[in-house]
Amino acid sequence: MTCWLRNRKQIQDEYHITYLKQFLGVLKHALLHSVPPRFYYRYQLYLNNKHQWPDFIYTHELPAWHQAFSQQFSAESRAFLTDKKFFAEKLQLADLPSVPQVEKTFIDGKPNESILFQKKSLFFKPINGSRKQNCFVLNYIKNGDKYRLEQPNTQTLTSADCIQSFIQGQLSKRSYLIQHLLKNSAWFTSLGVDTDLIVIRLITGRTKGDVYPLCAVLELPTGKNNSRIIPMYINANTGKIDKIKRLPIKDSTIKNLLNLLNEKRLPDWESIKAFTKAAHNICPDVRTVGWDLAISDQGIVLLEGNFNWGVEVHQLNSTKLMDYFLTAFENNKLTLKEIDIP
Repeated sequence: MTCWLRNRKQIQDEYHITYLKQFLGVLKHALLHSVPPRFYYRYQLYLNNKHQWPDFIYTHELPAWHQAFSQQFSAESRAFLTDKKFFAEKLQLADLPSVPQVEKTFIDGKPNESILFQKKSLFFKPINGSRKQNCFVLNYIKNGDKYRLEQPNTQTLTSADCIQSFIQGQLSKRSYLIQHLLKNSAWFTSLGVDTDLIVIRLITGRTKGDVYPLCAVLELPTGKNNSRIIPMYINANTGKIDKIKRLPIKDSTIKNLLNLLNEKRLPDWESIKAFTKAAHNICPDVRTVGWDLAISDQGIVLLEGNFNWGVEVHQLNSTKLMDYFLTAFENNKLTLKEIDIP
């Protein structure tokens, strides 16, 4: 009941929902629906009738939900969305923007020093992986002509021998793409935003032969080695950014960062929608796809696509994805007018 203890006072102060009522809500949610108690607060279920709770999609239901919503799709579509090398090649053939590759794959063997230490920052991404798992960054520090290898929630390596040893160990386990490390575009820096690359997650859906944007979030990297990601909603039609209500943020630096971006409209949003629509047409038998992309110093780039995309972040403001998708597909169209999802 840690989530109840942590949130109860704030919810009582803001919404006048007593400790007891919150406790019973958390208990019912866990016992009647077998859902972890934290979602009572993450999805703001205390603002919804208990009969509406099943209208939300929960993380532990995610694989089954995607399987039920997307019919069986081809091996080529599956490879496009799971094999990062194949993904990059297909985008290039379709003349869609992807991240330039330094070296397309490393399997076993010692890493080539002439590739690693060339006064450039590099990003290492497994060919088969998701959600940045086993990714790492080799940062070049111009001031001092040094290198630093970084992984989220792990110790930073600075010795060339340690860096080579670590990379060799990783390459002996899996195949990697090696990419130039991207930076945020001048649009972000002009607002005073000074972070590592900001990733946009845009969901597209197909119905009646056409593709539409469904919902989107912007992810701000914060903390040591980007160990914490702060989301902001994006209106999928217009590209307007909005803060997510009730995120537990106390850090004044992060609050200031959110204020810098709040209610701004992302540049080239029509191009982003066009690129993701064209990419979705490469896998036309997949019903919904979650795209990771960035507005970088190299322009708009598509980073990867996922059919098993995460649902939690899109429901933090008490938005019911199930309600939205069922209504949209039943009407054979996807429109943000029926259900106002950012």
